[in-house]
Amino acid sequence: MGFLIFVTVKKLFRLLTNLLLVLISATAMLVLCELVFQRLIFSEWEKAEFLREPGAYADIYADQHENIYSQEYWTLYNIFGKFFRPPEIPHPLLGWVGKFDRDDLVHWEKNKVKGRRPVLLFGDSFSYCVGAKCFEDFLNEDSAFSSKYYLLNYGVGGYGVDQIYLLSREVIPMYDDPIVIFGMMTRDMDRSILKFRTGQKPYFEIADGQLELKGVPMEPKASYFIERNMPEITSYLFRYLRNSLSQTLPENHEKTMAIKEKIKTLNDLILKESHQLLEQSGLDYRFLVFSPVYQSDGEWREIDIRNFLEKNHAPYIFTKDIFKADSNFSAQNLRFFEADNGHPTAYLNGLISDEIKRCIMDSAYASIVDSLNSLKYESVKNSYNETHLDHYIMLIKNDAVWLASIDQKASDKGISRDSMLKLDAAWLMEMDRRAKEMGISRDSLINLEASRQLKQGINN
Repeated sequence: MGFLIFVTVKKLFRLLTNLLLVLISATAMLVLCELVFQRLIFSEWEKAEFLREPGAYADIYADQHENIYSQEYWTLYNIFGKFFRPPEIPHPLLGWVGKFDRDDLVHWEKNKVKGRRPVLLFGDSFSYCVGAKCFEDFLNEDSAFSSKYYLLNYGVGGYGVDQIYLLSREVIPMYDDPIVIFGMMTRDMDRSILKFRTGQKPYFEIADGQLELKGVPMEPKASYFIERNMPEITSYLFRYLRNSLSQTLPENHEKTMAIKEKIKTLNDLILKESHQLLEQSGLDYRFLVFSPVYQSDGEWREIDIRNFLEKNHAPYIFTKDIFKADSNFSAQNLRFFEADNGHPTAYLNGLISDEIKRCIMDSAYASIVDSLNSLKYESVKNSYNETHLDHYIMLIKNDAVWLASIDQKASDKGISRDSMLKLDAAWLMEMDRRAKEMGISRDSLINLEASRQLKQGINN
C-alpha cells in the first residue's frame, strides 16, 4: 500500500512540475511577445506604421452621437506623431493660443478698434473658422456694424470649455466695455476632462463641490509631460486584440457611464463659473452654442447646455436653430457644413453673423430671441428626455429610412401617420427599457428579437 501511495505521489508531483513548466514557458512567451510588440509600435520602423493608431490601444467610450476619446487616446496620438502637434513652447496657462499675443493675450487687431466698442468672440475652431469666410470678415466689413463695433476673434482650435472660460477670464478685463460672445461647440465638453489633447492643457478637478485649476503652469515641453504621464496600459498586445474585436467600450459599460457623468458634472460647474463671470462683469454678453452636423439631434451634451442656459436665464444663440430655420436647410446639409472637416461653411457663418449683428444692434430683437429661445425650449424639452415618448418620435423623424417606412405601415394598418409614428416610438422606448434592464445595447436586443421571431417562423 505504501509503495502505491509513493508511486501515485511521484506521478502527481511530476504532473504538477510539468504543468508549472508549461505555465512558466507560456508566461515567458507572452512577456516576450509583449516586449517585441511594444518595441515595434514605439519604434520608427515604417513597416510597423499600421500598428501606430491610438484607437488600437486606448479606451474609447461609445456614444450614439460621438464617441468619447480618453486621455490614453490623446497621449498615444502624440507619441505616435499624428497630424496635430503640440506647440514647441506651451502657453503656461492655456496650452496653445490663437490670433493674439501669447505673452499679454492682446489681439493682433486690437489697434483697429479705434474708439469703437469691441466685440470679443471666444470659442474653439467653430468660432475661429476653418476654410471659410469668418465672423470678423462678415461683421467688420458690414458698414452698419463696423461704424460702432469691431469684432475681435479669440476663437482657438481644439479648445475645451475650460480653456474658453480661462481665456475669457483673462481677456475681458483688458478691454473697455466690450460685448462678449461666449462661443462653444457642444462636444467641447469632452475636452474639459483632458490634461493633454493635441498639447498640454489646463484642467479642472472638483474638490468639495468647487473647481480647482490643475496642470499649470505647463511643462516647458510636451515630451516632459508625456514622460511623466504615460498611459497605464499593462499589455498593448492584449489591448490590440481587444480593440480589434470592438474598438469602443459599450454605452452601458460602467466606465462609459462614469466618464459621461464626469463630463456633465465638470462642465456644469465650468459653465456656472463662466456665467457668473459674465453676469458680475455687468457687460452685454451672449452665449453662442454650435451644434455639429453629425448626429446631434437629441444629444445629451446639447440638452445639458440648453438646460443650463434656460435655468440660469442666460441669453444665447443656438446655431442649430438658425440653420434648421433656413429655407435652404435639407437632410444633406452640404450648404451649411464643410464636407471634409464638418465645420460651418461661409453660408452658415454668414447666417450666424447676421444673428449676432441683430442681437447686438437691436435690443428689441434680442429680447424677442430670448423669448423665442424659451418658447422653443418648452416645446422641445420633452424630446430631450429619454424617458418621454417625444424623444423617440424625434429619433424616428431624424432617421430618413425609418420615417419613409411610416407612411406605408400606416396605410397597411389603416391608421394615421401620427398614430403609426407614436406606435413605433413606443416600441423603440420599450426596446430601450428592456435593453437597460438586460445590460445590453438596443441594437443587440433588436437583433435578439429578430432572431427569436425568425426561429418561431421556421418552427411554425
